[in-house]
Amino acid sequence: MTSILQNNMTTPPASDSEPMLDLPMELQQMLLQAVEQDASDIHLDSGSSRPALRFRVDSTLYVQRRLESKESALRLINQVRVSAGMHIDAIWTPEQGQFRWRWKDKVVDIRVTVAPTVPDNLALHMRLLRPPHQLHGLDELGLSESNLQTVRNTLKRSDGLILISGPTGGGKTTTLYAMLDSGMFDDKLIATVEDPVEYELPDARQLEVDPKHELTMAEGLRTLLRMDPDVLAVGEIRDSASASTTAMAALAGRLVLATIHAQDAASTITAFHRMGVPYYVIGHTLRLVINQRMMRKLCRHCANSRTLEKHEEELFKSYGIEVPQTLYDPNGCSQCHERGFHGLVGIFETLATNNQFGYWLSEGRTPPAIQQRIGEQGCQPLIACALEKAAKGQTSMSEVHALMNQYD
Repeated sequence: MTSILQNNMTTPPASDSEPMLDLPMELQQMLLQAVEQDASDIHLDSGSSRPALRFRVDSTLYVQRRLESKESALRLINQVRVSAGMHIDAIWTPEQGQFRWRWKDKVVDIRVTVAPTVPDNLALHMRLLRPPHQLHGLDELGLSESNLQTVRNTLKRSDGLILISGPTGGGKTTTLYAMLDSGMFDDKLIATVEDPVEYELPDARQLEVDPKHELTMAEGLRTLLRMDPDVLAVGEIRDSASASTTAMAALAGRLVLATIHAQDAASTITAFHRMGVPYYVIGHTLRLVINQRMMRKLCRHCANSRTLEKHEEELFKSYGIEVPQTLYDPNGCSQCHERGFHGLVGIFETLATNNQFGYWLSEGRTPPAIQQRIGEQGCQPLIACALEKAAKGQTSMSEVHALMNQYD
């Protein structure tokens, strides 16, 4: 096995003519196993007599194997640190690095974080990023046809604010990049400010937050606004300064796309307001809210079919979803590594606003009133979307119930 290492994740994939560097066999095997299983993250902690090497696959953490000793874990962590250009002697402070791994036709950009943990141990996290050409298109996210058309219509606007919300790991960044790379902005100047930049977008101006050099999210936005952008993307709104600057950018006539943490469409609006943005500004600028989660997809090779139980029929009816004849449960086979699931599918709550909603919101509303108004507009909740995915055999009822438990 051979690999090529580069210290800049946003550089183009290495060509076959570039020199190839050898990685230790143990590290090669770990990376190959992770890529073959479509893992998004690798975790390893040295603080155990038999440390667990863990992969996150389809949002779920699995123990891949247990290492023989603490020394084995430290050896593997140090191999990663060297590959990522870290200082091997810096064991008392957290470090970040990155490298690109290539084997045959696979190219993976890897972001590495190593942190000291008590007593005298190290924790390793590796995020595996797919190249831009492997990212999802808009029509591959899992949006319904009507919601997909709503998104496309909104992206045709020359101004306003699009908020993409959900939890960490909910697919917000994937949706953001799918919008930016949808081909709808080919005649527009795209600028982004991210923390960090995850993928390189051709012809886009991408700024990365760098507190060491006083480049904050808000300062990055202000800088980009002076550079004549048509479309602005904000990697994640985390504070009042970036929220206010984002709103002002939309108010100034730009189309702004931003991600934010929130549980549903209504709390997306209230979270943005609580960061210091007045309701009259939100009402004037907001065009679309997409709240989303990721659900595990059933393995199509081994899913078991079954008839519905009575309480499941009632659940479908209560959300106005046509009751299916058959549901499917996870089983497990060699194709899905005996997990019963393979891949992820998005579920979405999509709120398109209009002038009437904007004027109503501008007067200042309570969170319960916003929740009620959104429901009256026929905005499909996430659980209803999840039930539709189960009815189509894309996911299981166990996944639906796991989602419902988050709202209890």
